Amino acid sequence: MDASARPPATPPQATRDAGVADAAVVVVPPGASAPNRAYTAEQIAAGVQSFYNRTTDFAADFVQRNRVAATNNETVSSGRVEFRRPGRMRWEYAQPVGNLVVSDGTTLWTHEPARRQAFQANLAQSQLPTALSFLMGSGNLSTDFTARRIPMTGRWANFYGLELTPRAPNPSFSRLVLIVEPQNYQVAEAGVIDAQNNQNRFAFTNTRVNLNPPVSRFQWTPPAGTTVIRP
Repeated sequence: MDASARPPATPPQATRDAGVADAAVVVVPPGASAPNRAYTAEQIAAGVQSFYNRTTDFAADFVQRNRVAATNNETVSSGRVEFRRPGRMRWEYAQPVGNLVVSDGTTLWTHEPARRQAFQANLAQSQLPTALSFLMGSGNLSTDFTARRIPMTGRWANFYGLELTPRAPNPSFSRLVLIVEPQNYQVAEAGVIDAQNNQNRFAFTNTRVNLNPPVSRFQWTPPAGTTVIRP
């Protein structure tokens, strides 16, 4: 294959933000660079993996859209998410107000303060971490999935589209769809689709990487008076 058709082994570094030491913020306007039509799905997946392999952590604003296929009902949530290797994450919801999903890499907590309840689960058994493990420094897109390019139109016309199918059957989800920024291989949107075609989509904006958040950000203890529900 012509070398010009290969993505760079190391995607371009994100622009440094002088206001945050050792932090990077992506400032490229969406769609500012047209994607290379010659790149294969495997090359793009390798570029995405390379980007997240070079980050120790990242934080972003998110909008989550959860659609139930049987009823076509969609709920929309938003907030701020943080990931830190290995396997740590923290989702703080602005809507629904105060809801929190947090994991220390082993235990997953979901806190609903309005109901004064929290759900405790094993992280490995949750759909979201399993599908998006590459964001948390575990898993590998090239070895864990088969990749297929999908056409992008409209506002995403200048992005790469990837459909990823687990190589080993997974009870939590059947497909993962990524919309990828062509300049640095960062994921702009991720969609998790299960066998019933229910969709859980996340759009990420205002992303910063390598902020080095304290490990304590990913530890959580239920407040007094909280009902803890376990599987």
